[in-house]
Amino acid sequence: TVSISTKKIKEKLEKYPNIKLGEYISHTISKILKKFPKLNAYYNSDKIYIYKDINIGMVVGFEEDLFVPVIHNTNNLSLEEFSSKFKELVFKVIKGDIKIEDLSKGTFTISDLSQYGIIEFDPLINSNQSAILGISSEHDDKLNLTLVFDHRVTNGKYAAEFLNELKKLL
Repeated sequence: TVSISTKKIKEKLEKYPNIKLGEYISHTISKILKKFPKLNAYYNSDKIYIYKDINIGMVVGFEEDLFVPVIHNTNNLSLEEFSSKFKELVFKVIKGDIKIEDLSKGTFTISDLSQYGIIEFDPLINSNQSAILGISSEHDDKLNLTLVFDHRVTNGKYAAEFLNELKKLL
């Protein structure tokens, strides 16, 4: 878990009034995962498999259900494109039009509980992935980012380097 200041991020987002904090953080993650391929990977049958593509899954709760719509090739998208695709997927969830292909092939997941007053939590890693990041609620102009990762794929030093790089970029 790393605590980040939200002041600088909010200043950056002033020029993007329709983009939410979680979308900005998620887009930034998609830009650095190439540098940290073990977090864009999975473990199976005593082997580590690194994904070529970066496909970010974003947890969406609707009524009593949870969905993880996937934005494909996110590292090739601008912030505006990323946000637009995410909002499109959320709309599909709400309308009941989400398709299996909208929920498939995620390589890294983000769970954003920032609107629920949660200070810190440990999300669960999805199958065929090696990591998930949890975004907590803002408190005192800060929020916590918690990375849960598969120790069969990587270690705490690698995860800490990822979190520090993310903090620096945010």
